[in-house]
Amino acid sequence: MNSKIQGKIDEIKKLSAQSKPGRQSSYKITNTSSDSLSMAIRNKKDADTFMAELKALKK
Repeated sequence: MNSKIQGKIDEIKKLSAQSKPGRQSSYKITNTSSDSLSMAIRNKKDADTFMAELKALKK
C-alpha cells in the first residue's frame, strides 16, 4: 500500500483513539419551542380540540 495513504490512516486512527474517552458535546441543546402552535396548545384538551378541527378540515 502507498506509504502516504498508510500514514494518513495511522494518523486518523491515532486522532480517533485520543478523542474517544470522556468525549462531551460542546453544544448545549435546549428544547424550548417558541412557535405559535406550541404556545397555543398547552394541555391535552387544547391538543384534542386542535386535532378535531384538523380532522374536520381534512374531510
